[in-house]
Amino acid sequence: MSSTPSEHSDIDEDDDYLDEGDQKFEDDDDIDEDDDYEDMYYDQEEEEVEEDDEQMIGDQGGGDDDDSEDNASLILQVLNAYMVGRGNNDIMMNINAANTSHADLTRELFGQRNLEPIRLLHHYIPDGKNPKQIVRQNSRVFCCRYANDGKTFMTASQDQKIRFYDTTTWKERNMVHARYVSWSIIDTDFSQDQQFFIYSSWSPYIHICNTNGEDNTHIALDLEPNVDERFCIFGLKFSPGGSEILGGSSDGFIYLYDLNESRRILEVRGHLDDINSVTYLDRSGNVFATGSDDFNINIWDKRMIGLGGGSTSQISDRTISPVGVLTGHTRGVTHVSSKEDGTYFVSNAKDETAKLWDIRKMNTKPSTTNAKLRSETAYDRYQFPQFPVRPVDKTPDLSIQTYRGHQIRQTLVRCYFSPIETTAQKYIYTGSSDGRVYIYDVLTGALVQTLYKDFTIRDYGGRLIRDLAWHPHSPEIVSTNWNGDIILWDSFSDARDSFKKQQSNQESSSIDSDDNNDNDNNNDNNDNDSELPL
Repeated sequence: MSSTPSEHSDIDEDDDYLDEGDQKFEDDDDIDEDDDYEDMYYDQEEEEVEEDDEQMIGDQGGGDDDDSEDNASLILQVLNAYMVGRGNNDIMMNINAANTSHADLTRELFGQRNLEPIRLLHHYIPDGKNPKQIVRQNSRVFCCRYANDGKTFMTASQDQKIRFYDTTTWKERNMVHARYVSWSIIDTDFSQDQQFFIYSSWSPYIHICNTNGEDNTHIALDLEPNVDERFCIFGLKFSPGGSEILGGSSDGFIYLYDLNESRRILEVRGHLDDINSVTYLDRSGNVFATGSDDFNINIWDKRMIGLGGGSTSQISDRTISPVGVLTGHTRGVTHVSSKEDGTYFVSNAKDETAKLWDIRKMNTKPSTTNAKLRSETAYDRYQFPQFPVRPVDKTPDLSIQTYRGHQIRQTLVRCYFSPIETTAQKYIYTGSSDGRVYIYDVLTGALVQTLYKDFTIRDYGGRLIRDLAWHPHSPEIVSTNWNGDIILWDSFSDARDSFKKQQSNQESSSIDSDDNNDNDNNNDNNDNDSELPL
């Protein structure tokens, strides 16, 4: 491009408010009337399992300390057997490695047909103990991602390099030098078959490459944007079928590129400001969501645009409207991520909240509240963290749950659902500008765990975690930061114990909240001077 964007290119939002309104998940959900019945059923079933385990312990000699330790040891054996099974086979589990004297627990963990993990493992999450710094790069890490099989881990950094690591040894397997990169690689995605990946930067191109590096496929896909100024695809996604690439751009337009036709087939005005993230809501590839700096999340249906049923007609229309709008964030949306069930997705925003959404609650008419709220902004905490946030409640909040505690400053911090296989998507996890990983309970919004590694050297404000990834088959998380550190959190424990500890810590800290707030403000001023872009 004609000019090189500054670091503000990724951070040009006026944000200083926090929305304090939130709603309890499914308190008044008239659509899923059977939720209470399901919850009652599962609670009853879990109580029966617990009674069986207690009876087994009693049969083995009572409830003394030795028996408790033996029972805990058996539980760990079963969990370890599960983990060994996942490492050896992507579908079947090594049930034979489990201790047969704990048959009830084994059946509960592995299932009747030994094909699925079940609810016992869903409680186990990384606990923050003994984090491992597996790699230290010499550049800020902007993106990271696990392959679907969990055997490959990808990072994209500001040094214009995309690296692939073997997760069994954490040795670099191969590396791709990105092309036409200005400022940094901004977003990446794997294809469904894991054979290709795409990336974007400050250029009118999306690049597609093969992952194995054997034939060195590296193709630039020209989106042909109708702009004369700097241009960037902030968020991009392979379609579930792998034949299309969806992108949201700095000019507020949505782009869709057909790989079979080798051309752009859609260019539609999606928002009034930068589109920072896009996500498909189900596996059909028809419905998707876009999050923007105009504070809104828009819902789109390809079939309503004229692209349903495999149509490849080229559409370039500035008047097409979304099928629905979701409001609630009081600052720009940094990321949206789907549960892939066609109904729920989660978002992060510069108001330093994450929110859970149900598209059945969307508004079919665009909202003008956000534009009005933007004009009232006095200071921008996203770019200038030293200024305090003034909470307001002016935007109609259509979200069904709000998660607070993490920090979002300077860049587009991501958030995701935890994997369905090991956690049943019971948690939301997000990076944070304070260098911590935050894990929230989806239903209650409670903070159940924070992960933090204290860096004693080379921490010049780069502890900011922009992206992170939860292993698809194991209770472990990898976080990346702007110091170039790749941290593995593979020690795990029961999240219910972590939640109790978090509650206890919060109660203790509230006794001296005034002093703590003063210290936090001082730390913010000191820590963020070096993080603030020049």
